[in-house]
Amino acid sequence: MVNELQVLLISVFFLGYFADVFLFWQKLDWGSDIRLFLLAGLWILIGKMFRLTSIATFKITLVFLLILSVFFIVTKDYPAVERMASWVYIFLVIGVIQQFLESRKK
Repeated sequence: MVNELQVLLISVFFLGYFADVFLFWQKLDWGSDIRLFLLAGLWILIGKMFRLTSIATFKITLVFLLILSVFFIVTKDYPAVERMASWVYIFLVIGVIQQFLESRKK
């Protein structure tokens, strides 16, 4: 069952992701790295709270990769596409670390 807290946290994460990629891409300064790490930390917190496995992280990574490929083909805004690529990389790293920790538990 999905409760309200799960929906709220996941909605906040995705709103933060899309805001980071599409609204704040013009200011790629140190603040963008803070947003990146805060949102990645929020995803790790969501994963711990709701016991999400690495499969969920890899599914999100695949969705981000599909969005990235579509925007890479149709857009001229390269900073936004580069920001999406950094998100794909961060989620790939998080998924690999999750997979490693899950394999150690077994």
